[in-house]
Amino acid sequence: MSTELTIIPEVNEKQAKAWLTLAATKNNVTQDLAGREMTLQAILLNKPNDKLAEVLAEYRKQWTEMSEARKAFTSVVTAKLIEPMMEYEKRADPKTNAAYIAASTRELDHRKEATRKLEAQQALATETANFKTHFVNEYLRIMASYRADLAAIITQVYTDCLTVKTPDPTNAIAVAVSAMDAVKPKNPANFVRINLTTQRATELFTAIPQPDYSGALSEAKLALTTKFELYQHDLANAEAAIESNKQQAAIATANADQDIKAQQATNTLFAAAQAFVMPEPGFKGFTERNRIIIRDESQEWVARIMAAFLANLSTVFPLLRVKKYSALNIKQMAEACDTAGIKVEGVDYETIEK
Repeated sequence: MSTELTIIPEVNEKQAKAWLTLAATKNNVTQDLAGREMTLQAILLNKPNDKLAEVLAEYRKQWTEMSEARKAFTSVVTAKLIEPMMEYEKRADPKTNAAYIAASTRELDHRKEATRKLEAQQALATETANFKTHFVNEYLRIMASYRADLAAIITQVYTDCLTVKTPDPTNAIAVAVSAMDAVKPKNPANFVRINLTTQRATELFTAIPQPDYSGALSEAKLALTTKFELYQHDLANAEAAIESNKQQAAIATANADQDIKAQQATNTLFAAAQAFVMPEPGFKGFTERNRIIIRDESQEWVARIMAAFLANLSTVFPLLRVKKYSALNIKQMAEACDTAGIKVEGVDYETIEK
């Protein structure tokens, strides 16, 4: 168990006498004030109503004298004892101490630099994820469009053959195959880079799996052959087959669009999750906000702040920092507007960093 020692500074003889004198004076003043208080109480006793005005005036006069007598003593205490002792804390006050202000500024600069570094890392991570997601989604869109173009050829050729009731569709199938070979996939939309270097973007792009257009073309050609296997059967009821063919194509297109959008949405959400940069342990960023500058000499500014406050009363009233609404002032109205993010027209703002 540790024992703390309290060291009491030695008091010299001069100081001891000063304290004794102060104590004696305090006792004398206390006795005087007590006597004055008794006198004040006696003034009000058993006085007729027609004399109360004079009595009350005399009471106020003697109370003032009592207060001045007390101040004559306490002002000396304040000047000789309290104020000198307060000088230490005044010099060390965080609001005015130069060393503290300098250290606070350095600490804020440190947090600002850490925040900028984190923001740069986050921006790069976000752009990297968006870059990859952009081209993955673009390839999904392009492949879907490519498949749709191939499927449209099948639908069109099959419908045309049924419409003119072609007895042997061999030549039509060959034409369809040639048309499919001529279809070219579209190019992906450009991605505007801000943080990614060309070298890094090239690396990312190269790592993205390319669409298998050749495989999609082979599947479409197989679907074309399969489609015409039932041609003779459909030819017997061509009109119904044509309508059924169109409906099936529309349904397939709608389902494909829905699937692509779902995949793209999933990719986008996954990219957002991947792009988050975790701050280092102990990271403390800084906040920056705009604050209304109060012009005490401007009636117009006061009126503008009051008008904005009243126009948004339901929003700003719960944000007031005031214990008594009767003490509400213009500065508190402005602070409530700032907290609510309400822009007051016609006044100036300053930027506060914390």
